[in-house]
Amino acid sequence: EHVYKRLHFTQLHGHRAWQRAVDAARVPASMEDGNGEYKLEILVYENLDVHMERFYVDLAAGAHRKGLLSTDGAKLGSNYEITAKVIANKEIGMNFAILRKTLS
Repeated sequence: EHVYKRLHFTQLHGHRAWQRAVDAARVPASMEDGNGEYKLEILVYENLDVHMERFYVDLAAGAHRKGLLSTDGAKLGSNYEITAKVIANKEIGMNFAILRKTLS
């Protein structure tokens, strides 16, 4: 909940849910391509959670060192620490994907 509020997201997908959303996605074909629609195929998928967690751990340390505050007056380093813990608990994550559209 903290991360959603701070980042102004209403919904985040976990890795499996994101992959299911891609599998279910359909993109309308353009006029040049004719009628029909494209589906998306995942060519490359990388789970970047470890990198994302390290990023927030490093941000927290720097924010604490400099005494930075969030716009709501909270310690920015504490916010980043909470985000790192949420990532470590697999509540949120980050991915990198290369997709290809194919006529379905």
